[in-house]
Amino acid sequence: MGSNGRALSLLAIQLLLLAAAIYVGVSDAAFPGAATVARGALVVLCIAVSFLAGEVARLRTDFGVVLKALQVNTVKATPRDDKAAIDVLVAALDSGNAEVRAKAHVNLVRITGQDLPPDGARWKAWWASARDAFSRQA
Repeated sequence: MGSNGRALSLLAIQLLLLAAAIYVGVSDAAFPGAATVARGALVVLCIAVSFLAGEVARLRTDFGVVLKALQVNTVKATPRDDKAAIDVLVAALDSGNAEVRAKAHVNLVRITGQDLPPDGARWKAWWASARDAFSRQA
């Protein structure tokens, strides 16, 4: 669902909650026999949740703008240093943590295009010979 669809959904929820608040507050048939305090609390709850739905929509919009600005500025301001990343990933193949080793291997294959096994010694040997001439393929 796109951002317009989400905004419309949240607006519909807000309107339904406000309509429910009005119905409960005005109509004796809404909850027959319910105490006035309970009905009043339900009205306040519906209004509060409606307000929160509006805030969620506003925050989504604001965060979307901030994220876009960060992504654009990060890409422009910080050149990517694949060689430094590969240095770190090759070293991570010697980690004591199997999950770290696995993630390092997956990312090494992705960045370098090499299909070496997850063996730190093999990657170190390859990287020692390939580092100076390495440039990432598009």
